[in-house]
Amino acid sequence: MLYLCTEQKTFTMIKEKQKQISVSDHKRFACFEYESETSPGYQLGDVLYKDYTEENEYTGENQEPEIGVVIQTFSDGDVRTDMWGMCCESEVTPATLSQIKKYRPSLMENLLIK
Repeated sequence: MLYLCTEQKTFTMIKEKQKQISVSDHKRFACFEYESETSPGYQLGDVLYKDYTEENEYTGENQEPEIGVVIQTFSDGDVRTDMWGMCCESEVTPATLSQIKKYRPSLMENLLIK
């Protein structure tokens, strides 16, 4: 966390922005040559985390979180990943190193940290 001091001597806490983790070559994770559009959010090769907690509560299933690589992007912010297919930005977050190590350790050798 970062703390900022304003002129009135009050402190405001802000979150330090997490660095986006991506893979060196997203094409290694795609089965097809997808056409992508310029995305306002995630980019090709970004590594994302999807938590199924809300879906599990709704369906009663017990699915573990997943780590996916962005293999297609769309102008509305939607993405396609190699693990769960299409999703919107609100369904995922940037994956952390600890999440990748826990849920998809095989990606570790292909990572880039921007």
